[in-house]
Amino acid sequence: MAEPANDWYAWQGRSSSTSIDHPTTNWIVETELELTQDMIDRDGIRASIWLAVEGPDSFREPNWAGVKDWAILQFKKESATDTAGWQAWDSKGEGAWKDVNASLKPGTYKIKMVYENGKLVQYIHGNMVNEYNINTEEGLSAPTHIILQSYSFGESYSVKWKIPQVQYLN
Repeated sequence: MAEPANDWYAWQGRSSSTSIDHPTTNWIVETELELTQDMIDRDGIRASIWLAVEGPDSFREPNWAGVKDWAILQFKKESATDTAGWQAWDSKGEGAWKDVNASLKPGTYKIKMVYENGKLVQYIHGNMVNEYNINTEEGLSAPTHIILQSYSFGESYSVKWKIPQVQYLN
């Protein structure tokens, strides 16, 4: 649940380290987000999953100093334009949100991020919505931390996530 810290916004959520114990060339993170009609209709929302992706040269550095990329997918509803949609984070340069194409109907959405040999591919409900390369030493990386969070522009609301599953791929 996101309770505003003041009259106009708040970020709230949960984070956890993953059980991944070494960088690899292949891994996957899967979860589900329940997209409700309330989330689609409300005045301003962000419901997102953030993965801290680290490389072998700086694996598990303190204060996330070794993060090579933030792999992020989110559902958002813009108050100013009254538009809803999905976005991915483009971490090139200073970074920017990029709209991606996925359904806006209420339901449970499977969210998956797959890393294979230097390329991260992001899926929403089985459809590829974004892909890019992460430059790390020898194409090795690991999702070391997951953050599930929401941002509210006003009243509180509930967001339901399935506990993310993180695993190596063969």
